[in-house]
Amino acid sequence: ISSPARTIKSTFMLSFENMAKNREKAIQAAPVREIKGEFAINENAKALHPDRLELVVSRVIDHAGAGAKTFLFRRTDGKAVPFFRAGQYLSLKLKIGDSFVTRPYSISSSPAWALEGKVAITVKADPGGFAGEWLLENLKEGDRVLASAPEGQFYYEGLRDAPHVIALAGGSGITPFLSMVYAIRDGMEDFDLTILYGSRTKESILFRDELNAIAGVCPRVKVVHVLSKEVCEGFEHGFLTADLIRKYAPAGEYSVFLCGPEAMYRFALPEVEKLELPRRRVRCEAMGVTKAVWEQEDYPADCRDRVFRVTVRQGASEQTVQASANEPVLVALERAGIVAPSRCRSGECGWCRSRLLEGTVFIPQENELRRWAASIEDGDYRAVAEEMLDAHGEALAAIPAAKSVHHGFVGGLLMHTAYMMRAADFYAGLYPAVDRSLLLAGTLLHDFCKCEEFVTSPLGLVAEYSLKGQLLGHLVLGAEAVSRMADKLHIPEEKSVLLQHMILSHHGEPEFGAAVRPMCIESELLSYLDLIDSRMEIYTENMEETPVGTFSGKIFALDKRIYNHA
Repeated sequence: ISSPARTIKSTFMLSFENMAKNREKAIQAAPVREIKGEFAINENAKALHPDRLELVVSRVIDHAGAGAKTFLFRRTDGKAVPFFRAGQYLSLKLKIGDSFVTRPYSISSSPAWALEGKVAITVKADPGGFAGEWLLENLKEGDRVLASAPEGQFYYEGLRDAPHVIALAGGSGITPFLSMVYAIRDGMEDFDLTILYGSRTKESILFRDELNAIAGVCPRVKVVHVLSKEVCEGFEHGFLTADLIRKYAPAGEYSVFLCGPEAMYRFALPEVEKLELPRRRVRCEAMGVTKAVWEQEDYPADCRDRVFRVTVRQGASEQTVQASANEPVLVALERAGIVAPSRCRSGECGWCRSRLLEGTVFIPQENELRRWAASIEDGDYRAVAEEMLDAHGEALAAIPAAKSVHHGFVGGLLMHTAYMMRAADFYAGLYPAVDRSLLLAGTLLHDFCKCEEFVTSPLGLVAEYSLKGQLLGHLVLGAEAVSRMADKLHIPEEKSVLLQHMILSHHGEPEFGAAVRPMCIESELLSYLDLIDSRMEIYTENMEETPVGTFSGKIFALDKRIYNHA
């Protein structure tokens, strides 16, 4: 006699097995009707995340003393502007002469304005600039422009940022903070904000009246003006130093946000480092294009001022343009009239990502790893990755990846890690079950402690293995370092253990040096990414020494010979 529970289970299984058949019968029996309109969820998606915005200038405000203008826009179709977070930007799409260019500008208005169908940006004069100067001279009320939807990650996030933010602003870098001030006033953001705003003179302060007025009635906002060229009563004098930040910082925890010109970053970031804040507590708005790229330490000096020919393929079309080694490829494409996809112009959003078919390009690899680290969505994994990058980044950029097997040259570990990060990002997008944050963090950290495993020669090559390298190895050293960092940052135990597992298992099998075998999808994938990249480098190095059409000698690391075909 079957039990009631067993009968119910059998009935349920039968119903489940017949579900597809019953659904197909219902579809075939239903009348043929045209589906009119859109599903509500699709309508909401289009309203909140449109491909582009068609805007019209409804008002222009001239800040004559500060050399800037604010452009107030409305949508041409009368619809509401997509809601945005204070600190985000619009990327304008402009046709200037024969060039099609994009330029990101921080939104300077309150998010509440979006509900009223309007949004504003502020453009400051930049002698020698291209798009900004054109906007200041030509854009007027009634003109139409195309823009992206609000973009960017430079906004307050309570799960990551401290309840009190110290904002360091310079020049037009005040605009995202002005939007934050409005949002705090309007009850749309919940944090305390102290702005240290650097300007040359009292008269050149952008939005001085607006900032002071809101600070006067909103106790959560404080504005401190810092003048570099004048000494005035009621104003600080000098620059945005660590001592000045300490003077106005709260007694408890705080975050530091920075936005301003490149020169401000170069001065202020070393000052912020003196505060010894956790890396996750320091946020920088993307600086845009590096103006003096040849000053980068790893820039190939023999390329400065040279002009190259670049062939660009877009779909079925192909075009060859002139490109200076002193500027981004994107600028060369725009000058040639090519409509190239881009938004942030800083390599952060990924909108301009292109495929390199042949030749070489320069990307500061340390910056590339920092961009990858900053793209990790999970705040805990990102914090560990960024703190470890701060602690080991200098060594990572210099040492080989191995003594002889693969990437055994100065900078080899950096190259190995950068290539694996690109592959990890691709595979995380290919397989939905993969936690991208865990995979990227584990990939970035997997070989960090090789700097403790190796003893390098005066030439920077691996001479021998250290005592800890021989007795423990970089897997154990790396897991221990991550464990300490996770404890310091108060990362949940499971996340800490997962990161340690990624490091301990990335050699795949115990016979290849793994402390444990991979036991989650991300660690399995990491072990194969490590194997693929190391083997590709072994192939590449040996093919360079093997004439075309011949076999190599036996390669110890592969336990076989390889054939170099034409």
